Amino acid sequence: MGPVLMTGLVAIPGGLAEMSVVALALNADAAFVLAYPLFRLFSILLVMPPPLRRRFRR
Repeated sequence: MGPVLMTGLVAIPGGLAEMSVVALALNADAAFVLAYPLFRLFSILLVMPPPLRRRFRR
């Protein structure tokens, strides 16, 4: 699978289970496809709380 199609595959909405099934069906690198959404989730969980606390401080 080419890098352009792989990039599109990691950006599709859906759960991790659905994305892994699609990756396996398309013979894509399932580890890469699942690593990107996990990285995105953890980065949002680590980066966003401080700005939100400052924004909604009473």
